[in-house]
Amino acid sequence: MVEDLASIASTWMELFKNVKETERLLRKAEEYASTVEEFIILAEYWRDILNDDTNARKVLRRSEKFFDECYDWMDVAKAWIELFNDTEEAKQALKRAERKTYDNTDWEALAETWIEFFNDVEGAKQVFIRSERKRNHFNSWVLLSMSWMKLFKDESQAKRLLKKAEKNAIKNINESFDLEFLAKTWIELFSDRKQAEKIMLLKEKTPI
Repeated sequence: MVEDLASIASTWMELFKNVKETERLLRKAEEYASTVEEFIILAEYWRDILNDDTNARKVLRRSEKFFDECYDWMDVAKAWIELFNDTEEAKQALKRAERKTYDNTDWEALAETWIEFFNDVEGAKQVFIRSERKRNHFNSWVLLSMSWMKLFKDESQAKRLLKKAEKNAIKNINESFDLEFLAKTWIELFSDRKQAEKIMLLKEKTPI
């Protein structure tokens, strides 16, 4: 419905140069919009058909109430850059995206976005640093160590996190941890069989 009405609006403008009717149809289309993709499409129509950046920006801002996931905010950040070359609005969108990050995949995607959009390696690293404050379990630290290596080849941060996971397992020896995952990660990232063997010996002391 949204794209159909926007297409009709475009035709009215193309054939009749009827600004008023084109605006009416675009506003009607917005009444049916409920996804970030649809709002971005409408913003593009306002900008490209009517050369109206003001209303295009308003459409993007109104879309925010429909965002449920961090990826919605990342998409609208991309739109701010591609449509308006507005890096400040894009950065604000990414900061809001951070409030909707829940697992390692989300955090890694957000860090990658800072690099892709702004070539901001330090900003991406800060995303990981902030994410660690919200991680309070064994597997999350192991996954974060893998992300540090994947994006930045940062052995220091990766090893620190693997040791943090090991320390947590030792401290809570009576709890069950995925120590096989930790051992495999030492080998996968650093080919460190000695450390992996140490972890597997610890496994014998923990609940099955």
